[in-house]
Amino acid sequence: MNTRNKRARSSMSRTAIDCDHYPDLEEEHNAKRKNVIKSKPEPVKVLTREPNFTCPVCMDALVEPASTICGHIFCLKCIKASVQAQKKCPACRRQLTMRSFHRVYLPSSNS
Repeated sequence: MNTRNKRARSSMSRTAIDCDHYPDLEEEHNAKRKNVIKSKPEPVKVLTREPNFTCPVCMDALVEPASTICGHIFCLKCIKASVQAQKKCPACRRQLTMRSFHRVYLPSSNS
């Protein structure tokens, strides 16, 4: 029989540990836990800012934002001028008419 890879069994007699020689680990753990609980830092307040939206045509902050039917957002004047000149969306080149966009009200727009 192959006994080379078999683990040898330990003896049935177990060694007793004298607990008087070791510090009280449970008390030490509880003391550390109390210190951690006491020194718990206060939660950090996250400041939320409103997003800045820019017009892809004029590269400036949106003034009177307007959305096209394809979902792109531009300044109202920029999209009007672009549709009159090209009859296409400046972003995706979809065919647009003067009725293919509408005014949107974004949180960071001042108007």
